[in-house]
Amino acid sequence: MESTAVTSSSTSTSDAPASTTSDYTPASSSWGNEAYPVDPDVVQPDLGTFGAGFVSGYFLKKSSVAVLSLPSFQEPGSAVDSFSATVTRFLNESKAAGMSKVVIDVQQNYGGDVFLAVDTFKQFFPAQEPSGGSRMRAHYAANTMGDSITDYWNSLDDTYEDWDNFYDDEWLSSTRINAETNRLFNSWTGFYGPHLANGDSFTTTASLILYV
Repeated sequence: MESTAVTSSSTSTSDAPASTTSDYTPASSSWGNEAYPVDPDVVQPDLGTFGAGFVSGYFLKKSSVAVLSLPSFQEPGSAVDSFSATVTRFLNESKAAGMSKVVIDVQQNYGGDVFLAVDTFKQFFPAQEPSGGSRMRAHYAANTMGDSITDYWNSLDDTYEDWDNFYDDEWLSSTRINAETNRLFNSWTGFYGPHLANGDSFTTTASLILYV
């Protein structure tokens, strides 16, 4: 991705997915915030400073530039799908509108769910694998919490209604991918380790949290 500013990035839309709509009506809702144009061309449901929506897109037709605004990756579970779907729609509709470049605006983005950032990256660059390895300090309390929470998660069935607010818990290993094998950890013990490094103990390096 070719950087155009410290807080923004640009890329061509030539590899974007083909549009699935024949005509597109710009969204009528907006941020209601002076920092943003009044009428986004693409908008996530419940967009707003105090809503669950963060994603908005704007087509600068005179310059053939599409701007994707992502001020946060922190979503409640109920809005995870619409975040990803809005990015997809932005790519489709910017291509349909004839935009030749994209600026990804992450000004003041304070982070959030790693998998949403990875999902967005993969939508722009589906053939590339981002590096996002992480590990935690391994100690008795971490082992106790992780073992208990992972066992509880593994006991749940499809009737559990609140799984989307629980799947990315830092003490849950079942939704994490082993950076070395590129497969899900099959147990908390496999994730926990511990592994010695620089005179301290750490968990096994995990590359991502898998959204299942």
